[in-house]
Amino acid sequence: MDSCRVVITHPRSSNRLPAELTDWCTPAQLLAGLQIPTATPNGPFLAPAQSGQPYVLVNARTNEQLPTDEPILDADVLPGDVLEVQQMAQGAQSSC
Repeated sequence: MDSCRVVITHPRSSNRLPAELTDWCTPAQLLAGLQIPTATPNGPFLAPAQSGQPYVLVNARTNEQLPTDEPILDADVLPGDVLEVQQMAQGAQSSC
């Protein structure tokens, strides 16, 4: 498959964005692209990630996080899948 149409969800709103993914696009590239000013006609789809709270993509159908630097279409993503943008929080470190 050379490309695949999916829907991307926003981590803090009900916004959804249809996207056509190429076979070489990685989650890191997609997430970076969603943060640029021209990502949508109204501006960026995502605000820049806060320090220590990186964005990740999760396939809603499989409930699996997509590997950051591997092509998305190599991760069992099918046409029509919903890719949820989630924001991870780093836990507090114990000094015991």
